[in-house]
Amino acid sequence: MYKFTGVHSVSSEEHVELREARQKRNCKDLQIFISWLEEHNPFSKAPELSSLSTGVVANENVNCDKAFEIGTLALKEIENKTFKDTFKKKVSY
Repeated sequence: MYKFTGVHSVSSEEHVELREARQKRNCKDLQIFISWLEEHNPFSKAPELSSLSTGVVANENVNCDKAFEIGTLALKEIENKTFKDTFKKKVSY
């Protein structure tokens, strides 16, 4: 191959992830992680919409289908206002 391309092939630590031993270890580690997740499921089976980061549960007034409309209305309320004027009170939408 060198004669044809003029390029030397060299093995390096960059390719350690491609070695068979590393791939087997990664597969084993993945199976351990999946088993742990099955036993310690971080997700609730509750039907309510909730925030994964805070755990806050949405009430019946939350409507994800209107997110764009609500965001547009909120933006119109703060356009051409300073930060101080914008955040004196809650934006009402």
